Amino acid sequence: MKNQHIPLYCGSCWAQGSTSALSDRISIMRNAAFPEINISPQVLLDCDLNDNGCHGGWHTSAYQYIQDNTITDETCAPYQALSHYEGRKCTPQAICNECTPSSGCAVPKKYNTYKISAYGSVNGEENMMKEIMQNGPIACAVDANPLHDFTGTWDIITDPGQSINHIVSVVGWGVDNGTKYWILRNSWGEYWANEGYARVLKGNGGAVLIE
Repeated sequence: MKNQHIPLYCGSCWAQGSTSALSDRISIMRNAAFPEINISPQVLLDCDLNDNGCHGGWHTSAYQYIQDNTITDETCAPYQALSHYEGRKCTPQAICNECTPSSGCAVPKKYNTYKISAYGSVNGEENMMKEIMQNGPIACAVDANPLHDFTGTWDIITDPGQSINHIVSVVGWGVDNGTKYWILRNSWGEYWANEGYARVLKGNGGAVLIE
């Protein structure tokens, strides 16, 4: 679970949703082997200049950056809630940094990088289900306004939504008393909804424009 607004308010949902879905897919590919790998959204905020850092972006352009450049994990580049828009630079230390008591901070001699071979878009209930089953969670564009107003912990959100303005990851689906729902993971902390997860109406376009 992530919180994009700590330690500062930052509109980084596009980086959070894309990296969290990718981290899940890496975990699936590795059969949940130790250690857990969490891809760093901070690298995107500093280095993906096609997006606007803490002022918005798009999950597909985030994946384009990762495909073209590789990315590191959060042990290399922890989240700062700041971006190139606020003056941060895409330096080697922004991609991976290590600090010691004696010599200060520098790029470590060895660190892991991650890359994707392909990315694309899916839409519609059946295509989304097929992609999640085959490869894992997906980053998804939604209308955040019904999510802002949401106070129920596990109620199914049914507001159809009006305009796309937020990125989440969709991790699964289910049926509750005949009502189909998607399970989404947000990036507003565990105190939002049900430990940071919510259910939204599934099928016929779904709620919050999710399909």
